[in-house]
Amino acid sequence: MITLVYLYQDDQESADIWMAKLLAVDPEHKLDPSADPNEIILLKEKFLYKPIFRVSLSISGNQSTYRELTKFGPGNLEFDKVTASPGIGLGGSALLEREVYPGVDVGTGISFLSRSFSIEKELVYAINKMTVEEAESWLELPLFLKYTYYGDGDNKWNPYVLAGGSLGYILSGKLGSPERSNEGASVTVGSVDLVALEQRNKFNYSAMIGLGAKIRLKTHFFFLEAKYVYGLSNLVNDDNRFAGSLETLYLLGYVDSNFSLNGLMATFGYQRSIYNPRKIKK
Repeated sequence: MITLVYLYQDDQESADIWMAKLLAVDPEHKLDPSADPNEIILLKEKFLYKPIFRVSLSISGNQSTYRELTKFGPGNLEFDKVTASPGIGLGGSALLEREVYPGVDVGTGISFLSRSFSIEKELVYAINKMTVEEAESWLELPLFLKYTYYGDGDNKWNPYVLAGGSLGYILSGKLGSPERSNEGASVTVGSVDLVALEQRNKFNYSAMIGLGAKIRLKTHFFFLEAKYVYGLSNLVNDDNRFAGSLETLYLLGYVDSNFSLNGLMATFGYQRSIYNPRKIKK
């Protein structure tokens, strides 16, 4: 109302000041063309009032799946069998997004993830089985494009889809007490630090697609998201494949095959919109 008073008094400078105050209190204040005067509608269009960016914090759970790329081993590789079981991991992310087109955001940030999986190798030449569990921790730098359907801007639920990629850095990777069994007898060795032995490529790449929904809380959101991650690179350092501990190489006969990790991820988080309403400069 104060903004309108100054508009009708033809005091443009004061009207600008009070429009900026209105948008500071209610950044996405909606005007009704059927009820609000055209003067204030035109004035609002001279202001930047959309979020300049959005920040989010989230927690996630993931299930990582081993995907063999090239088989290596100590025996007859043609007949050796590998059975993989996915493991459960946890993570957290801090992300920054910026709208580049209505409903379209480009985003990046940093994530921490723990991942795990197990494999069972049947070594036909020795008629025995080997069980290996691996646990890893990662830092990831994602880059993605997201489209959100906001409808008229008042929808409680706002669905979205996203696609992108990620650069991952392996902080730690350990084999947890690998075991080899044969006719009732078994041999177990202690935990093996794969990163210290330089048997893992520290930098890796992955692609991702996902869908989710934002739950509106005034101008901010809670969100739920499901995502599929596809590993694009081999995690095994070819130069150090046989540079492992003597126990795993000679006592167990364990040799890494080239592999990557795929995964499913479920995420819950909170997203806050950051505004800086101001008049557009000519």
